[in-house]
Amino acid sequence: MSYTKISKRYAKALFEFAQEEKVLEQIYADMVYLQQLCKVSDDYVRMLKSPVIKISKKLEITKAVLQANVSAISMKFLTLIFKARREEIIPSLTEQFVLLYNDAKGLKTVQLAASRAVTDEVKNKIKEILEKQVNKTIEIEETIEPDLIGGFILKIDDLQYDNSIKSKLASMKNLLSQEV
Repeated sequence: MSYTKISKRYAKALFEFAQEEKVLEQIYADMVYLQQLCKVSDDYVRMLKSPVIKISKKLEITKAVLQANVSAISMKFLTLIFKARREEIIPSLTEQFVLLYNDAKGLKTVQLAASRAVTDEVKNKIKEILEKQVNKTIEIEETIEPDLIGGFILKIDDLQYDNSIKSKLASMKNLLSQEV
């Protein structure tokens, strides 16, 4: 079974529990905090995946890092994950939980990568078009990737629309190399 399937199951269980206990907003905030930690700290993620570090030490480190910033319910849930020896799924689990939360709230996050900052006017137009397409409120996460040269790449779920100069040049190069 893949990490994604396992993390979806754990995320769904936590989500349903949080709804029943009426602590969904708090658990969501905890999962977002943990997700950000996993994104900015490669050391923490490596520690979670390390077969050399004992589970008890991983749990101790996690408690030390998170205790002041997450709820007791989230800490108990994370303890359960460590006891089940599933700590390597934590980064994926946080992503799955956020997806479940966003879906329940009618939100959809899209990634917009461009060679330079996109104006608010363009972002609003993209948002308007996508909201009509998916019938959800769109949130845009923008990243700047100068190597795209120009244009943009838009990712929504598993779909990607690549309108970058870099990809167009690569396509031209590929086409020209086939003709020679």
